Amino acid sequence: MAERYRLKLTEEEQTYLMGILSKKKASAKQVVRGQVILAVAENGLNKVDTEVSRLYGLSTKSIERLRKRCCQEGLQVALAGKKREVFKEKKLTGEVEAKLSMLACITPPAGHERWTLQLLADKMVALNYIDAISHTSVGVLLKKMNLNPGARRCG
Repeated sequence: MAERYRLKLTEEEQTYLMGILSKKKASAKQVVRGQVILAVAENGLNKVDTEVSRLYGLSTKSIERLRKRCCQEGLQVALAGKKREVFKEKKLTGEVEAKLSMLACITPPAGHERWTLQLLADKMVALNYIDAISHTSVGVLLKKMNLNPGARRCG
């Protein structure tokens, strides 16, 4: 069974939450989180997770995570949530876009009358411009640059 966190709010935390809920100046997500925290706190309404989940439309797991975050990291983090720390590095940089536009404007390979999205994607990988790219990503980039590889004249 998972560890159950017991949540007790200080007087300052309770007045802060009541202020947020009465003014409704915070975002809707923060207001709901504040209501849930007050509902599950032992010195608040002290309701059961299943009852709170039914009242606020959250899963019991979400309520458990909210209680845990409030106990471990504090009320402010529980209300606002944590900022993302891990960001995936973009593969499609300006350099890749420039190489794609140059490639789309040259004559297509022998045996082909025009560039197709799949041909462009395969050629970019073959020339080591990028590790892997799908034909749909190529199409999105070309559309963003207003290029049409199927036209007689590109650019």
